[in-house]
Amino acid sequence: MRGAASGDALAGARLHNAGMRLVALVCVSLVVATGLAGVALAAPDASRGHAVLERFAGDWEVQVTATKPVKVFSRYFESAVLAPGGKLLRTSTSVKPDGTQDWSMMMCDAPSGSYPLWIFTSAGAFYYLAPGRWNAETRSIVWEAPPGAPVSH
Repeated sequence: MRGAASGDALAGARLHNAGMRLVALVCVSLVVATGLAGVALAAPDASRGHAVLERFAGDWEVQVTATKPVKVFSRYFESAVLAPGGKLLRTSTSVKPDGTQDWSMMMCDAPSGSYPLWIFTSAGAFYYLAPGRWNAETRSIVWEAPPGAPVSH
């Protein structure tokens, strides 16, 4: 006997949304591409973290150029919504030119002042990016992969 989350249900989900290949690069591009007006943000605290997440809420046009293993350009749209309470940012992409779609969740870890990010793909893969750091000068969050991380970004 099959469980509800296996077999036909998973096959249908995979058919509906094909695999994802440029996940980490896409999220970094989304974050770096913000053009919102600056908000003065000081030491890490819950209100600052929520203000940073709020900056990324909205609808975005994303343009990505991957250079490895071959050069590929992709353009699609991403919507980001703050969950009730403003502590979690949820995103979803349109179906991309290669037939894939992504979803992500980002939150602020107020004690450390960092921004952990989880990315889920239509192929059933998921990625956790080491917590990013807010850079008020560039108005962006920067994620740096620690040595030995399974995802390089």
